[in-house]
Amino acid sequence: MDKCANCEGRGYIPGILMADGKRGDCLKCVLGLELASERNRENARIPLRFGIQSWATFPVSPETKDVIARLQEWLPGGETEADEGKGLFIHGDYGTGKTGIACQVLYDQLGTGHWTGLFMPLSELLDEIKATYGADSQKGESEVLRPVKEVNLLVLDDIGSERPTEWVVEKLFAIVNRRYNDLKPTIYTSNLSIGQLADRLGERTTWRIAEMSTVVHLK
Repeated sequence: MDKCANCEGRGYIPGILMADGKRGDCLKCVLGLELASERNRENARIPLRFGIQSWATFPVSPETKDVIARLQEWLPGGETEADEGKGLFIHGDYGTGKTGIACQVLYDQLGTGHWTGLFMPLSELLDEIKATYGADSQKGESEVLRPVKEVNLLVLDDIGSERPTEWVVEKLFAIVNRRYNDLKPTIYTSNLSIGQLADRLGERTTWRIAEMSTVVHLK
């Protein structure tokens, strides 16, 4: 990203103080980040059901209160695990709120304007890849996979629910391994625990996910 000519990338104007003594933010940067935030959220494919909330209005139960507090601390922006490529593996039974919580974390982070992100159910991703194999396809497989591999923060939803063919396992490993190597955090949601996922998808993919994730169990 090019440095702002107005503040030289500082985010504030040196020597300018507000009436309350605080430094004056660079309005050009502020407006630019707001536009970037709006654009990144529009491109993230967050479902409408989950995309317009804040933690202040997020439905919290006694079972999820502590988990949500941990996830808010995980959000990137400082010296956090996410900034070092560490993601989240959120697992639990149906209806525990895994997808909603993952989308809220993604929505919040895109609000900074600094990160790009994407919400992608694994089943939909696999369908989109398969569609590129058709003779009349307007997209290639690499075009479908590029944002999945390159966005700063990816939510890969509902892994482990698809039939674990050799093709599925290889495609998933290619995505997981690329993001692992590039230190890009990923939020995985699943109805399966890490051990159950290993039985279904094999150890190579599952333990790569475990190595790059903080495990969160929603009850």
